[in-house]
Amino acid sequence: MINKVMTVILSLTFVFITGPLVTNAVEQEVTTTTELVQSDNEQDTATADENVISEEEKSQQRAARIEEYKQKKIEKLAETQAKRVASRCKSAQGKITSLRSRISSTNENRRSVYRVMGEKLDKLVERLVKAGIDTTKLDTAREDIQADLKVLNASMESYNTVLVDIEEMKCQEDPEAFQAALEEARVLLKTLREQAQEFRRFSTNELRTILQELKIQLEAKKTVDQDTLQQTQTTGGQN
Repeated sequence: MINKVMTVILSLTFVFITGPLVTNAVEQEVTTTTELVQSDNEQDTATADENVISEEEKSQQRAARIEEYKQKKIEKLAETQAKRVASRCKSAQGKITSLRSRISSTNENRRSVYRVMGEKLDKLVERLVKAGIDTTKLDTAREDIQADLKVLNASMESYNTVLVDIEEMKCQEDPEAFQAALEEARVLLKTLREQAQEFRRFSTNELRTILQELKIQLEAKKTVDQDTLQQTQTTGGQN
């Protein structure tokens, strides 16, 4: 059982680490746009469901976020830079639209792996407890994983949101906002990669070590139990 869990963990880290690489093209687009700048020195009203946001509200929220992106941007675009960004932004939007679709698919795969991993860990803990093995370390690791995944999911949502903003904005009318959103995307992508690397380190090192220790404990206990059983049978036979 422990070996199966380890297989799931390794597959999880593979999916998570390879997944963000799909966004390399987005980062390249961001980098290219930045270099170009530097080189020149669904419904109209809300439905009855209160949780559904109207298109007008979405637009207002997007406008507020875009303004935040612009506020974060320290250096403003010169006139020639703004013109150059405006002339190229439509092409960048098209590429991001295509890549966002691929990223969504990758994220779904991640969630599926997370679910399987969680189920395997839960079953493992249950079986270890029944076997009389102390699962304190594994319980703590499981809680850490859940917390890390919550943070990662939040970062994913933030990254997806800025990509949607980039897609939807009228970039030619406001190249400053478009450039600011691209730079925000780069920051979020960097954060995601750092979080992914930390999660991979934890999964392939600390969690793996804990599982290996538990495997050794379980095998040792089985040996002791078998010896005890044999001694009991021998004693019973002598009586």
